[in-house]
Amino acid sequence: MKRFSLPLLVALFFGLTLSAEASLDFSVFQTRVFAGKGELEFNGLEDLVIAPDGNYVVADSNNNRLQVFRPDGSFVKILPTPKPKADAINAVASDTRPANVQKLQSGFRKPVGLAFDSKGLLYATLSTLDVIAVVDYNTGQVIKSIGASGKKEGEFYYPMDIDIDTQDRMAVAEFRNRRVQILNTDGICLKELVYQEETAKGGLNSLAPRGVFWTPEGNLIVTYPNYNQVVCWNVENNSIKWCYGGGQKGYDKGMLNNPSYVINGVDGHFMVTDSLNHRI
Repeated sequence: MKRFSLPLLVALFFGLTLSAEASLDFSVFQTRVFAGKGELEFNGLEDLVIAPDGNYVVADSNNNRLQVFRPDGSFVKILPTPKPKADAINAVASDTRPANVQKLQSGFRKPVGLAFDSKGLLYATLSTLDVIAVVDYNTGQVIKSIGASGKKEGEFYYPMDIDIDTQDRMAVAEFRNRRVQILNTDGICLKELVYQEETAKGGLNSLAPRGVFWTPEGNLIVTYPNYNQVVCWNVENNSIKWCYGGGQKGYDKGMLNNPSYVINGVDGHFMVTDSLNHRI
């Protein structure tokens, strides 16, 4: 489940921290973080979620780690707990074999999407390993991996974002498989969502998803950056409820350029990071 602080989400994607008084007033910022490998230094910021204890967890992707910090901006810890480097993993669906879990603990690579389940376990997509790492947030230990490289159900090819709903259903955006998989927390695929556009020759082209977000009503919002569109799916019958963005990049209102993450905003609205337009 993704739970966000709205001001902090804005601050994260701008590399800044908002004061409480600033709210969404972009004229008041205080720089708090820098590029690097130290505590509260980042390289390739990706997803951010609020942990059950109220701290923030951010995917520090190019540093191959997760960082946890408090709402006041002070450092807490690195996840998973660092271990000596190990060989490549050989994962299968819901893999708890000690050897593979230890390899994932030390070979944590390119985390992108983050989500907590109802038990407080943290799920992180490792985009270049094609697996999901399940981390005990309190101990910092990887307890299992989900998935393996491939195109079959329950397999992944460059997984990006992840979200988990109140029923513990995982939605995983697979960029290179051009689909969203809905799975249970054991890694069993429940269904797939594939969004297609008509080509100039009259055929259909599947679009690559980037961000996923479960709405409180149980619908799933998915961003398609290469098509510059955000789509809301009714997962129960695989139908589309609405689309935002015209399918062509642009800067005007209602137009997008490489949309990535999406979350709840205020007053029932949604917020999307319009990445190449450098705005939300």
